[in-house]
Amino acid sequence: NNEGGFPATKRVKRSRSRVTVALQKEAAAGGDDDEEDFHPEIVVHSAKCNVGKTHDGIKNGGTRLANEIINFIQSDTLKRREEGDDSDNDDDINVTFSLVGNSLGGLYSRYALSKIPYEIPLSNDTNDDEDNSSSKKMIRLLPNIFCTTATPHLGVSQHTYLPIPRLAETIIGTGMGATGRDLFRLNADAMNDGAAAKVNAAAAKTVKRLSSFRILQGSN
Repeated sequence: NNEGGFPATKRVKRSRSRVTVALQKEAAAGGDDDEEDFHPEIVVHSAKCNVGKTHDGIKNGGTRLANEIINFIQSDTLKRREEGDDSDNDDDINVTFSLVGNSLGGLYSRYALSKIPYEIPLSNDTNDDEDNSSSKKMIRLLPNIFCTTATPHLGVSQHTYLPIPRLAETIIGTGMGATGRDLFRLNADAMNDGAAAKVNAAAAKTVKRLSSFRILQGSN
């Protein structure tokens, strides 16, 4: 979340990789000297949707994050196509994305994966105008890196710095709102079979999406 006063979005140049060099050699052999095509920008976006909204549960925070990611990718891709005069290209667009989350942000990011589809429309404009080609083009989302630091993926119940009894965890977690109940896994205590099945299904979907990423984890 963008709580430290950092710019919400910044762009940096991607360094040349072995793949980039190979593509440049191939392009040079074909008479294409435009190297700019092989130096795409890396867009770093700091999510703002959960600033001041961290008490209503991981599900709500993760859903907000997923929506912000989708909206940002759509708007940024559309803007760059217009600036690059590539709006007449009928091909679908490939966008590689990574997620980096610290602490609770890592849990939000993990849940958001279950809400981010493999393809999204370039534009949400539902105008039936035949000239509005942006609403017909699709953005194909290609997963790259999923990185979390200091994230309690197993919750914090029985994993606090100093061990505390379950009764104390219940009191503390309840006082922290829905997010506290998630972190101390209090909702699991009162979960019926139907609710448990939904949670398991969502978890299975998240695990499937995670398998497409290169996963990095760090701790304090």
